[in-house]
Amino acid sequence: MEPIIPSTRALKAKTYVLLSLMIIFGSIGNTILDKGMKALGSIDFSTRAAIWQGVFHTFTSGTVWLGIGCMLLFMVCHMLVLSWADYSFVMPFSALTYALVPLLGYIWLGDGRSNNS
Repeated sequence: MEPIIPSTRALKAKTYVLLSLMIIFGSIGNTILDKGMKALGSIDFSTRAAIWQGVFHTFTSGTVWLGIGCMLLFMVCHMLVLSWADYSFVMPFSALTYALVPLLGYIWLGDGRSNNS
């Protein structure tokens, strides 16, 4: 019996779909995680009680968990696409995330805009 080998065309389509999902999940995940952590404010490390309070607020934030979930989906897509595509092909696509995160931060979070309105 011959092993089932996926067609090159199907593999290419699957690769591009996962690359797109990887870029989307990575960019949105980083941006949502930033939004969640900024909403919590700075974490106080002066006392043990303050540290535990910061940890509690961090791990009970739905926004933080949504960001973590998107980042986990990014990692799953990254691992899957690396299993059938060359590293030198995948990495330039994943680098697009580095350009999209500041753009999303500017558009969605207002990062980099003057607060003097």
